[in-house]
Parts: sequence; structure tokens; C-alpha cells
Amino acid sequence: RRNGNTGSVALWALGRCATGTFADSLKAAGNFSYCRGRKEGFALGGLSAAALRACVGKAKRRSKAALTHIKPQHLGGPLASLSTPAALADALAAA
Repeated sequence: RRNGNTGSVALWALGRCATGTFADSLKAAGNFSYCRGRKEGFALGGLSAAALRACVGKAKRRSKAALTHIKPQHLGGPLASLSTPAALADALAAA
């Protein structure tokens, strides 16, 4: 890990392909906590650079790493300020 890197993980997948099993296994095997307490913490909206930073920060304060599953349909929309995969990648790198 680089200095300051929490080892947090964002799973980018459509879903319906065993992502729940994979994410739960990863969470159980590692020191992870789900963003917003749910595997798809941003499914109901609110996906933004600030929300990602808050998620990583909260996990870090608990001596954990953040874990979230983000689907393409979580981008854009009235409640999500990130609208492209490139914007998401930049926000994840900055988080």
C-alpha cells in the first residue's frame, strides 16, 4: 500500500453475476466495511466525489477499508453528480 492508501475497493459490475457472493466474501476475508452500510451504498443516489471521500474517511477512522459495488446505472441522474466512468475513476482515485 502507498502511504495513506486505505486499500478500499470499488467493484464496478452490472450485477446479477455473483457480485453479492463475491463482495460478501471479500468483506468477510478482509477488513472492509460497506459504504453507507450496504453493498450498493449508492444505488439510491448520492454518488459523488464528496460521498466517496466520506465513505473512505469513515472506514479509515474505524481502521477499515471501504467496499462498495457501483453499477453503471448508478452514474448520472438527479441524485448523482458523477455521470461518466472517467469522472467516477477520478473521484475514486482522489478518495
